Amino acid sequence: MLDPEPGESPLEAAGREETGWTDLVTEDGVLCPWWWSPAELAAGREPLWPPQLPDLLAEVRRAGAPAVPVGLGFVPNGTG
Repeated sequence: MLDPEPGESPLEAAGREETGWTDLVTEDGVLCPWWWSPAELAAGREPLWPPQLPDLLAEVRRAGAPAVPVGLGFVPNGTG
């Protein structure tokens, strides 16, 4: 998550030069109005990082948010 600088909106923070995001589109001021359903995530149509994201989110739905950060270990991002 990007931390807005003083006087900067979350959208402005996301559009900063260092992010490289130049085509941001908002809907009523919300940066990301869409989300995948658990079934869509598990279907594997899109590459995910971390790759175990569907399992991690399923555990959150089952048991609630973890009390401590979840270690992902080494997860290669698939780039060469």
